[in-house]
Amino acid sequence: MRATFAGTGPSIMSASAAPCRIAFVLFLAAGLVLLARILPVPSGYDELQHLSYVAEVQERPTLRPPFAAMRVLDVDDLRAWTAAANWHSHPAVFYLLATPLLDRALPVAEALLPLRLVAFALVAIGVAVVLAAGMRLFAQDPAARLGFCLLVALAPQFVLAAAHFNNDAMGVLGGALAYGALALRAGRGRDALLAAGIVLAFWAKLNAGLLVGAWAFGVALLLRDPRLAAVSVAACAVGALPHLDTLWLHGALVPVTYDSVHRADAVPGPLAERVAVFAARFALSWGFAMTGHPVNAVAFVALLGCILWGAWVALRRGARAPREAVALAGVGAFLLLLAVQAAYAIGPLAGSTAAAQFRYHFPLWPMLAHAAVLPATQPATPAGRRIVMALLAASLIGAMVVAPP
Repeated sequence: MRATFAGTGPSIMSASAAPCRIAFVLFLAAGLVLLARILPVPSGYDELQHLSYVAEVQERPTLRPPFAAMRVLDVDDLRAWTAAANWHSHPAVFYLLATPLLDRALPVAEALLPLRLVAFALVAIGVAVVLAAGMRLFAQDPAARLGFCLLVALAPQFVLAAAHFNNDAMGVLGGALAYGALALRAGRGRDALLAAGIVLAFWAKLNAGLLVGAWAFGVALLLRDPRLAAVSVAACAVGALPHLDTLWLHGALVPVTYDSVHRADAVPGPLAERVAVFAARFALSWGFAMTGHPVNAVAFVALLGCILWGAWVALRRGARAPREAVALAGVGAFLLLLAVQAAYAIGPLAGSTAAAQFRYHFPLWPMLAHAAVLPATQPATPAGRRIVMALLAASLIGAMVVAPP
């Protein structure tokens, strides 16, 4: 049985457009203010390493860069290299596309500005697509529509990451296109948009592709739609090509990591301690400034409660309608990749805290925000809607606490 979204009338769409427009303006304003305020480098993210990757393929254009030999630029003179190793081993596509924007004769802040603006533009396009799709999916549910718009536009680390130059921008755009595709009727347009989203996510980084691909295939299984399943599998096969090539050349899907460069002599602690540290760090990574304030972790627990509640609601309703399938498949993909992420961080990386970050799931953020507001959709009770909205408000407000604990 195939299920598709029925079209909504112009009156409904016009009535629901205000939250979408306001949320998009809020996202643009917050992102541009942050972008203007974080010019110092290195930033809180590994921006200098991403910039160095662009310089590497600018000097020697290739789709198969020598990851183990890649180095980091001198922040005081971008025409010079340091001896420090670059730990990125993502596909080269994103960085090759960015090479025309990099002028290494400029000071680092000026050289980064066009790259940051383009990365921010990619995320902004994704946010616009997601908000428009959300207006269609939640057209009959004002509370859910409002909550969805605010979650998508104001997720703290999501907005902060958008203001930096990094390959997450392409992964986020891929997830956004895939989510937008499921708001369309079945047809070539939906298939092309979904395939493009999956491929872009994979070509950004492996975890992004796995998240979006697993979600799309999960939706296809829940809807029992063989055409959607075929498109998902074909797109995953194309998207996986750079990673399979990396495996062939280097003997590993991720041949270089932050931990392999900086924690080669780390001594792992007891397993229980590593699990506890990962869980705490992951929850705290929802906070805007990542100061380690416990309120940030409480805010994440509130968000996670709504997400899991949404999965339970979808399961109770049968997940045979697209709106419920999007939520249930999103939570399933999130939990599956979270298990892989945790196992990798706790095991091979010997308790890495760098790997315990929620931002690695941002390509799936539209789907998780969708699940979080699903309990507020019909036939929810007024009390249930109020509880959901209160929890979502707590998750956003609590994440804004930036004072050290």
